[in-house]
Amino acid sequence: MKAQRWMMKYVVLLWISNVMNLCGGFLREDFGNVLRQDVKSVSPTDSDVDEVIKYAQQYTRKRYPWSIPNEKIDPEITNLNKKLLIYSHDNRAPLYYDDEVTDRSGAMYGITRFITLGKIYDFSLTWKENMIKFCHSFTLSVSQKDQINIYVHTFYLRSLNNSNPNSGLEHYLFPKVGSSYFKYFANSEHSGQYSFSQEFSHLKMPEEKFQETFSKTSGAGPEVLEEKTISVGKDGSFKHLKVMSYNIWHMSSKSTRVGGYTERMARLKQAILKADADVIALQEVRYEEVKGENLGPCQIHMLSEWLPQYQYVFQPAQMQLNTPYEGRTEEGVAIMSKYPILSHDSLMLFINRSNSADTHQRVLLQADIFVPSVGMVHIFNTHLSLSHEAREKSVVQIWNRVNQVKGPAIVFGDLNAEPHEPAMQYLRGKAEFPGTERSGLIDVWSKKHPNDKGFTFNTLEKNLTKRIDYIFYRGDDQCCEIEDCYIPDDGGRSYNAASDHLPLMAVLSLKTKTLKPDAEPS
Repeated sequence: MKAQRWMMKYVVLLWISNVMNLCGGFLREDFGNVLRQDVKSVSPTDSDVDEVIKYAQQYTRKRYPWSIPNEKIDPEITNLNKKLLIYSHDNRAPLYYDDEVTDRSGAMYGITRFITLGKIYDFSLTWKENMIKFCHSFTLSVSQKDQINIYVHTFYLRSLNNSNPNSGLEHYLFPKVGSSYFKYFANSEHSGQYSFSQEFSHLKMPEEKFQETFSKTSGAGPEVLEEKTISVGKDGSFKHLKVMSYNIWHMSSKSTRVGGYTERMARLKQAILKADADVIALQEVRYEEVKGENLGPCQIHMLSEWLPQYQYVFQPAQMQLNTPYEGRTEEGVAIMSKYPILSHDSLMLFINRSNSADTHQRVLLQADIFVPSVGMVHIFNTHLSLSHEAREKSVVQIWNRVNQVKGPAIVFGDLNAEPHEPAMQYLRGKAEFPGTERSGLIDVWSKKHPNDKGFTFNTLEKNLTKRIDYIFYRGDDQCCEIEDCYIPDDGGRSYNAASDHLPLMAVLSLKTKTLKPDAEPS
């Protein structure tokens, strides 16, 4: 019997190896404690792919009916990728465990399994109608229990009616912040220079012509449009951008009774809605299969329900260690924006797994948003390690990444370090590490309030004692002036706190661009 069990294990391991080769060969590190396997030959007609694409379309039609054309038009599906997620303790090999199975005759066999976590699907959907290109990008997570959650949803509309095709410009339609319809017209170059028309051409149309042209496309009628137009930025003028950094304390609650988490989330929701930021950078955002009470296990889904006017990107940093025995639990950071997110990326930061203070993988999330009259603004969000060593190496990685982009760059995060510590001295441009370039970031709080301690942590205690939450901007002529920086505090402490952190807010003035003569609409 023992020999039979080992033979069965050997056969199963060979089967696993063959499946891996068919699916895409070797495993790759995806994020903390997760290996991914890229699936080869993925087709939109695959039953599982077709299901998630239909889910994404239904979600979009319900949430943003004006951003998607007539249902009779099928989208073009591009950038389609599928990957399997497999649990790992060390990001090198899957975690296997022994199990037993019984065949029809009642004989028992030993079997080796690995812990699968579900699948991730990435894809873009594009429609074309009435010289408008509707572009939506998604990342969908499907758990082992077939729960579908949208981790990324970004979109924009692009005009195909280029009045000056030789200009080399791409023409985009973007929404006014807070409105429910794309009304403003912008042109962008890959070089990072931007120009803008003064009004969306359909506002000049007679109402009958407008209804004929657009009512079939977006579901938005003239009643939702404002008659005013957006002014063109001039050199030396500024546009305000209100931003927030907030650690939301994942799914914890000081109250251990049923309903305690839901009550805390109600306070958190009130704090976020009251802030009304244009861009929100969130830390400690979770998917936790066995928690969430009536709000569900996926916090980015909950947040997107609260904030329907925002696009969003959620990037897990680590699959938590309780996953094998309590169910899938992943934590990371998110960026939510009222302005269109045109692209996003992430960077896994340094980790020393032999250091007991450095048990969590950390990530830097980047989202590139388009702000009318300004152009591309690069948003970075992170949550740094409890390890001094990891923080000092991570801040160098962060500055190196920020320094690669052109245009305004803003960095947010719970950095788990106070201003006097070496990592923060480096990031604030006050010190250098051997062999590194000095950071060009400016600490918004200390520049605006040099004599104020700016404590944001810990609201679970009677008194706040630390400043570990930050907003930085790159201090060059491509960015910003500080209009305001403040810490909204509702006074909630202990059981009445919305989170263990207070949010940090800033209002920045970004330089606008001049309208280029060759980009003016005809």
